[in-house]
Amino acid sequence: MSTQIFTFSNPSPNATPITPTKKKSKNSGGRPKSLVWRDNAIQGRKESEGHYEATCVYCDLFWKKGSPQELEAHFANDCSKVPADTRNFFLNHLAAKAEGNMTNLSSKKRKLNDGSIQTKMSEFHESSQLSEDRIHEIDRACVKAFVVCGISWHVIENPFFVEFLKTLRPGYTPPSKELLSGRLNCSCEHTSYERFEKYTCDGWTNSANESIWDFLIHTLNHKEYLWCLKDLSSESHTGEFLAKTIDEIIDEIGPANFSAIVSDSGANIRNARQIITEKYKNILNVRCMAHAINLISKDICSTSFANRILTKCNTIVTYFKKSHQGGSALKEEAKACGISGGGLKKWVNTRWHTMYDCVDSIMRHKVPLENLKCEKPKNLSTAVLSVLRSRAFFDDVRALAFTLRPIKQSIAALESQSCTLADCFLGLAKLGAAIKKLPNNDHRVFRQQCISIFNRRYAEFADPIYLLCFFLHPYYTEICWARGLFRDLLMIADEIFMKMGKNKAERKELMHQMKQYRIREKPFDIEMGDTETPYTWWFSIEDSFPKDEDYLVQLALKLFSVTPHAAGCERVWSSLGWIYGKRRTRLGLNKVENMYKLSAYYHANVKKELPYYGIEKSTEEIHQILIDAHLNPDQDLLELEDELLDYYNNEEEIVIGEEEELNIDNILDLDAFVDTLGDIIEDSIDSVEDEIQDNRVDVPMNENDDIEWDPAAEADEIINTM
Repeated sequence: MSTQIFTFSNPSPNATPITPTKKKSKNSGGRPKSLVWRDNAIQGRKESEGHYEATCVYCDLFWKKGSPQELEAHFANDCSKVPADTRNFFLNHLAAKAEGNMTNLSSKKRKLNDGSIQTKMSEFHESSQLSEDRIHEIDRACVKAFVVCGISWHVIENPFFVEFLKTLRPGYTPPSKELLSGRLNCSCEHTSYERFEKYTCDGWTNSANESIWDFLIHTLNHKEYLWCLKDLSSESHTGEFLAKTIDEIIDEIGPANFSAIVSDSGANIRNARQIITEKYKNILNVRCMAHAINLISKDICSTSFANRILTKCNTIVTYFKKSHQGGSALKEEAKACGISGGGLKKWVNTRWHTMYDCVDSIMRHKVPLENLKCEKPKNLSTAVLSVLRSRAFFDDVRALAFTLRPIKQSIAALESQSCTLADCFLGLAKLGAAIKKLPNNDHRVFRQQCISIFNRRYAEFADPIYLLCFFLHPYYTEICWARGLFRDLLMIADEIFMKMGKNKAERKELMHQMKQYRIREKPFDIEMGDTETPYTWWFSIEDSFPKDEDYLVQLALKLFSVTPHAAGCERVWSSLGWIYGKRRTRLGLNKVENMYKLSAYYHANVKKELPYYGIEKSTEEIHQILIDAHLNPDQDLLELEDELLDYYNNEEEIVIGEEEELNIDNILDLDAFVDTLGDIIEDSIDSVEDEIQDNRVDVPMNENDDIEWDPAAEADEIINTM
């Protein structure tokens, strides 16, 4: 008696089986027809009892003499084109059949002479034949695991790893490391990119001391993609050279596809941005606001007051990180006091917003630290006791934390992919409001230093388009603004519209539409929903204007499509640093680029790429698991107090002369923001007059003609009639 051999995989416990449609027919008796012949396989000529010519309807694989068992195993394990629900159905079907065989094994009549049950051949042997599609599927899963988990390519040839794979699937022969890292790795998924809106670039030095530059593109819906990596080690990174490199990529993609170019504040890349925007008038020159806020944080932490407090905090954190007895005592006290949010935190070099995490962790552990100081002073070092006993230590820490908190919040908000130009000005407003609220008695010198720092940096990187985009935010309200700014907004909008190639008649109409928007005349009187974005709000009123005459909508959509930061470049460097590690210094740049693109694709499509693991998990849950698996909170931490002191000893103290006021206070009414720093934009226009007549004379539009028009005079006329 021959035994049919088939293979099966463990199905999902929650998989929903396919219930075949029941047709009313006369029961002809005998064994029911197998489910494989209904919608999944084409049954041909009968070859023998129970065997037919068969063709898979999904991958067109042909069997000269196919049995239902072979077809079931094919649909469950081998066919790469079978629908997921069909695959799950046959996985469940085979598993149920196997479980039934095990359950009923003792009731089988066929027994040996000694009374034991006869063993099947299938219990000792699995099929060694795999289809090409199945081999390709397993190879692809190997590439996923090796790329995303950072496994070295040579592991695929390790005898123990090969044995592991053979144990799982005897019929599978793993590819060589050259094949896995070469041909397979180069088969990156090709994504159909949408229209690009922003271009970012940045430089980085890898572990082999090579100067690598990444070039990223951003789409309308704020998705980012790595376009390419370039090794520029052999060239001098002048502004002209970088502009030429950027121009080559823009020319390859098409300059009409871009709205802005964004980078940090390095002199060479700033010069390159200027060259590009002078050549392509439609491309806006935008500085990375997250980097600018980081510079404010760096300057504030360089003051003598912050230097002294951070040095003391670092003394405390370093001791409890290194002392087993002290660390254990602090954990017990924190647990007894119900402290949440983690332990003491160090600050990370060059990531200035983490200094808030450091001082905040000290404030959260104020009670446990004071308890140790009073009850267990022997568990503390002399230096830590000296800090905890110093006058007004925790009051000073609280003042520094209050100043750094809006900086951390702003950086976190500005580095998100949904960030807009309006958020940049909003972040500055929050920081200005926090500085203005600092007490002017015990910390008067520190407050004046913060004001001086803010004014100096604001003069460097405050771009008028941030102000204009903040004005165009649907939640914009007059109570936030100082008087006399509307004329400046009109002139800023006119300059951008001129660079967009608009004629004078269109620019004049833009100004009048801005006047309507300011007083919320129709169609600008629609409230923005809680789940709406500024981009979708402006897009929704596009149909309220005649075709191609929605000038303010065109301007707003252009501005709100720009993501004003280059944080994506830093995320690429973080990933590449992890890919290189400390040993993989011989990886070719093209291979590294492909590895990053594959990893980014798999993370972005994690639910699709993990069909088995993700059955019972949401996309968000899988993302969090991946983040936790790669989280290394101790990376790049400064471990020695001397490093902190050396850094600050090289910083120049900011000298304060006469008392200053915040310059941004001349633009925004910061007093309206101080009470609620979390909700700065108010949804109210009570201070605007209910009705203002628009006395303009309509000008006939002709695409072939233009008009005599002075934008400054037009802006003055609009202001005078309001």
